[in-house]
Amino acid sequence: MATGVLILLLSASWVGADDSVGVPTFSGARAMEFLTAQTSLGPRPPGSEALSDLRRMITDLAAENGLRAVTLCFDAVNPLTGQEVEICNIVVQAG
Repeated sequence: MATGVLILLLSASWVGADDSVGVPTFSGARAMEFLTAQTSLGPRPPGSEALSDLRRMITDLAAENGLRAVTLCFDAVNPLTGQEVEICNIVVQAG
């Protein structure tokens, strides 16, 4: 079965928590670093090793910054190929 991923990620650029409220702070430079690392993986079609690597990068980054990442997967039919694929959403939460 092929694997696909739809990512809703707001934590790619967290660099640490604001001690007053315990919420990670945003860094444009860190966001660009993550984007560069993500695009260096190349194409990430369903079922590819690159897609698995990206999913791992996202969940690792969340954990490094004290955030909770939950992966929610379901099966769907790829409208271009007609093949069944696994689609995964990664939800990242603070607190």
